[in-house]
Amino acid sequence: MQGNTIQYGSEDFLRMEEAGLGVSHQVGFVLVAGGLGERLGYNGIKISLSPEITTGRCYIQLYIESILALQREASRRTGTDVVIPFAIMTSGDTHARTAKLLADSSNFGMVADQITLLQQEKVASLADEDAHLVADKEDPYKLETKPHGYVGGRALRSTRTTRRAAPRQPLSSPPLPTYIPRARFI
Repeated sequence: MQGNTIQYGSEDFLRMEEAGLGVSHQVGFVLVAGGLGERLGYNGIKISLSPEITTGRCYIQLYIESILALQREASRRTGTDVVIPFAIMTSGDTHARTAKLLADSSNFGMVADQITLLQQEKVASLADEDAHLVADKEDPYKLETKPHGYVGGRALRSTRTTRRAAPRQPLSSPPLPTYIPRARFI
Protein backbone atom coordinates (compact mmCIF):
# COMPACT_ATOMS: atom_id res chain seq x y z
CA MET A 1 0.00 0.00 0.00
CA GLN A 2 1.33 3.42 -0.91
CA GLY A 3 0.18 6.78 0.43
CA ASN A 4 -0.27 10.09 -1.34
CA THR A 5 1.52 13.35 -0.80
CA ILE A 6 -0.86 16.27 -0.64
CA GLN A 7 0.42 19.82 -0.71
CA TYR A 8 -0.95 22.19 1.92
CA GLY A 9 -3.53 24.52 0.35
CA SER A 10 -3.94 22.46 -2.84
CA GLU A 11 -7.38 21.51 -4.19
CA ASP A 12 -6.96 17.96 -2.87
CA PHE A 13 -5.94 19.27 0.54
CA LEU A 14 -8.93 21.64 0.74
CA ARG A 15 -11.35 18.93 -0.43
CA MET A 16 -10.04 16.43 2.14
CA GLU A 17 -9.99 19.01 4.91
CA GLU A 18 -13.61 19.88 4.18
CA ALA A 19 -14.58 16.19 4.22
CA GLY A 20 -12.83 15.75 7.58
CA LEU A 21 -14.45 18.83 9.06
CA GLY A 22 -17.82 17.51 7.91
CA VAL A 23 -17.53 14.51 10.24
CA SER A 24 -15.50 16.17 12.99
CA HIS A 25 -18.49 16.01 15.35
CA GLN A 26 -18.20 12.19 15.24
CA VAL A 27 -14.55 11.72 16.23
CA GLY A 28 -12.60 11.17 19.41
CA PHE A 29 -8.87 11.55 20.06
CA VAL A 30 -6.50 9.12 21.73
CA LEU A 31 -3.02 10.15 22.89
CA VAL A 32 -0.53 7.45 23.83
CA ALA A 33 1.40 9.12 26.65
CA GLY A 34 2.99 6.36 28.66
CA GLY A 35 6.62 7.38 28.43
CA LEU A 36 9.00 9.49 30.44
CA GLY A 37 11.58 11.86 28.98
CA GLU A 38 14.61 9.90 30.21
CA ARG A 39 16.25 9.58 26.80
CA LEU A 40 15.85 13.33 26.36
CA GLY A 41 17.59 14.01 29.66
CA TYR A 42 14.27 15.14 31.15
CA ASN A 43 13.01 13.86 34.49
CA GLY A 44 9.30 14.25 33.79
CA ILE A 45 6.49 13.23 31.51
CA LYS A 46 7.04 14.08 27.86
CA ILE A 47 3.63 15.68 27.42
CA SER A 48 4.73 18.45 29.81
CA LEU A 49 7.63 19.42 27.53
CA SER A 50 7.26 22.40 25.20
CA PRO A 51 7.73 21.48 21.54
CA GLU A 52 8.21 25.13 20.61
CA ILE A 53 9.85 28.15 22.22
CA THR A 54 7.58 30.95 21.05
CA THR A 55 4.94 30.56 23.77
CA GLY A 56 6.47 27.88 25.99
CA ARG A 57 3.16 26.02 26.08
CA CYS A 58 3.56 22.33 26.78
CA TYR A 59 2.72 19.59 24.30
CA ILE A 60 -0.51 18.48 25.99
CA GLN A 61 -1.76 22.08 26.08
CA LEU A 62 -1.16 22.51 22.34
CA TYR A 63 -2.82 19.14 21.68
CA ILE A 64 -5.89 20.05 23.75
CA GLU A 65 -6.11 23.53 22.20
CA SER A 66 -6.18 21.89 18.75
CA ILE A 67 -9.00 19.56 19.81
CA LEU A 68 -10.94 22.48 21.30
CA ALA A 69 -10.53 24.48 18.06
CA LEU A 70 -11.90 21.52 16.08
CA GLN A 71 -14.70 21.18 18.63
CA ARG A 72 -15.69 24.85 18.18
CA GLU A 73 -15.75 24.42 14.39
CA ALA A 74 -17.82 21.22 14.67
CA SER A 75 -20.27 23.03 16.96
CA ARG A 76 -20.52 25.93 14.51
CA ARG A 77 -21.14 23.60 11.57
CA THR A 78 -23.74 21.42 13.30
CA GLY A 79 -25.45 24.15 15.31
CA THR A 80 -25.14 21.96 18.41
CA ASP A 81 -22.86 21.83 21.42
CA VAL A 82 -20.26 19.27 20.26
CA VAL A 83 -17.94 17.74 22.85
CA ILE A 84 -15.08 15.76 21.34
CA PRO A 85 -13.90 13.01 23.72
CA PHE A 86 -10.21 12.75 24.50
CA ALA A 87 -8.56 9.65 25.96
CA ILE A 88 -5.01 9.75 27.27
CA MET A 89 -3.31 6.38 27.60
CA THR A 90 -0.87 6.62 30.50
CA SER A 91 1.43 4.14 32.23
CA GLY A 92 2.27 3.45 35.85
CA ASP A 93 5.18 5.87 35.35
CA THR A 94 3.07 8.73 33.99
CA HIS A 95 -0.50 8.32 35.27
CA ALA A 96 -0.32 10.35 38.49
CA ARG A 97 1.82 13.09 36.92
CA THR A 98 -0.54 13.39 33.95
CA ALA A 99 -3.57 13.65 36.24
CA LYS A 100 -1.78 16.32 38.32
CA LEU A 101 -0.71 18.34 35.25
CA LEU A 102 -4.31 18.35 33.98
CA ALA A 103 -5.76 19.23 37.40
CA ASP A 104 -3.21 22.00 38.05
CA SER A 105 -4.06 23.61 34.72
CA SER A 106 -7.86 23.12 34.74
CA ASN A 107 -7.56 20.57 31.93
CA PHE A 108 -6.29 23.36 29.66
CA GLY A 109 -9.91 24.35 29.03
CA MET A 110 -11.52 20.94 28.51
CA VAL A 111 -14.41 19.91 30.71
CA ALA A 112 -13.45 17.19 33.19
CA ASP A 113 -15.69 14.43 31.82
CA GLN A 114 -14.36 15.06 28.31
CA ILE A 115 -11.00 13.54 29.27
CA THR A 116 -10.51 9.89 30.11
CA LEU A 117 -7.21 8.68 31.55
CA LEU A 118 -6.55 5.04 30.79
CA GLN A 119 -3.58 3.47 32.54
CA GLN A 120 -1.95 0.88 30.28
CA GLU A 121 -0.58 -2.39 31.55
CA LYS A 122 3.09 -3.09 30.99
CA VAL A 123 4.40 -5.77 28.66
CA ALA A 124 7.87 -7.14 27.96
CA SER A 125 10.10 -4.82 25.89
CA LEU A 126 11.20 -6.03 22.49
CA ALA A 127 14.72 -5.25 21.31
CA ASP A 128 14.12 -5.56 17.57
CA GLU A 129 11.74 -6.64 14.83
CA ASP A 130 12.62 -10.27 15.55
CA ALA A 131 11.00 -9.78 18.98
CA HIS A 132 14.06 -10.50 21.11
CA LEU A 133 13.26 -9.73 24.74
CA VAL A 134 15.18 -7.07 26.69
CA ALA A 135 16.67 -8.01 30.05
CA ASP A 136 16.32 -5.57 32.94
CA LYS A 137 19.47 -3.46 33.41
CA GLU A 138 19.53 -4.10 37.16
CA ASP A 139 18.63 -7.79 37.16
CA PRO A 140 19.38 -9.95 34.11
CA TYR A 141 16.83 -12.52 35.34
CA LYS A 142 13.99 -10.00 34.93
CA LEU A 143 12.56 -8.56 31.74
CA GLU A 144 12.39 -4.85 31.01
CA THR A 145 8.79 -3.73 30.56
CA LYS A 146 7.17 -0.79 28.81
CA PRO A 147 3.56 0.47 28.52
CA HIS A 148 1.37 -1.64 26.24
CA GLY A 149 0.74 1.15 23.68
CA TYR A 150 -1.54 0.97 20.67
CA VAL A 151 -3.25 -2.32 21.42
CA GLY A 152 -5.08 -0.56 24.25
CA GLY A 153 -6.03 2.22 21.83
CA ARG A 154 -7.88 -0.26 19.68
CA ALA A 155 -9.88 -1.35 22.71
CA LEU A 156 -11.00 2.25 23.25
CA ARG A 157 -12.80 2.27 19.91
CA SER A 158 -15.71 0.33 21.35
CA THR A 159 -15.89 1.96 24.77
CA ARG A 160 -18.13 4.62 26.20
CA THR A 161 -15.20 7.07 25.88
CA THR A 162 -15.64 7.43 22.13
CA ARG A 163 -19.42 7.19 22.29
CA ARG A 164 -19.74 10.46 24.21
CA ALA A 165 -19.37 12.26 20.87
CA ALA A 166 -22.85 10.98 19.91
CA PRO A 167 -24.78 10.25 23.12
CA ARG A 168 -28.00 9.38 21.26
CA GLN A 169 -26.29 6.54 19.40
CA PRO A 170 -27.44 3.11 20.68
CA LEU A 171 -24.84 0.84 22.23
CA SER A 172 -25.43 -1.84 19.59
CA SER A 173 -24.19 0.42 16.79
CA PRO A 174 -20.59 0.29 15.50
CA PRO A 175 -18.08 2.45 17.38
CA LEU A 176 -17.39 5.99 16.26
CA PRO A 177 -14.21 6.61 14.28
CA THR A 178 -11.28 7.41 16.55
CA TYR A 179 -8.22 9.34 15.47
CA ILE A 180 -5.11 7.53 16.68
CA PRO A 181 -2.05 9.51 15.59
CA ARG A 182 0.67 7.57 13.81
CA ALA A 183 3.48 9.73 15.18
CA ARG A 184 3.94 8.75 18.79
CA PHE A 185 5.17 11.26 21.35
CA ILE A 186 6.72 8.73 23.70
